[in-house]
Amino acid sequence: TDVTVNGWDDVGHGLRSDGVMDLSVRNVTASNNSLGVSVLRTDGFVVENVRTQDNYRGGLQAYNASMGIIRDVVATNNSRKVDDWSGIRVVEASSDVLVENATVTETRNGGDAILVNYQVLSNVTIRDVTVLNNDGAGLRIESGAVTVEDATARGNNWSFVMENVWEADGPPQVKRLD
Repeated sequence: TDVTVNGWDDVGHGLRSDGVMDLSVRNVTASNNSLGVSVLRTDGFVVENVRTQDNYRGGLQAYNASMGIIRDVVATNNSRKVDDWSGIRVVEASSDVLVENATVTETRNGGDAILVNYQVLSNVTIRDVTVLNNDGAGLRIESGAVTVEDATARGNNWSFVMENVWEADGPPQVKRLD
């Protein structure tokens, strides 16, 4: 809680959890790192009130993580030096994750604002998000286990991309996309 991490460039994560249960990350600013905040192989997590900016790869990722909440996140100007990373990523066997009230802007080098990629096991919800002026997609969904609700996507290379859908729990659901 109440942490600023800066300057872990090259391969460093600003803040990284791996194999943790019941993690709480609150009021964190992560900038100029290789990757801002990583939640890896973690069961039960809350990442809240986080700002990621100017990171070389991604801003925030949940990788093989479950039963989590990512809420009140601002991710700006991430993927600065490495192609195709994202402001927020939920990837690799993650399940039961809520991404809520997030703003992702200016993800660079072909990176997507928010990516949910294949092998997500079940139940990822993206709600009340704004994705603006990103080099890749505003929202890139590559899994069937996703619900998108109340999203605004503008000024991105693509606003919404759904491809290579790996259907774990049926097709993705999209409600109120502007």
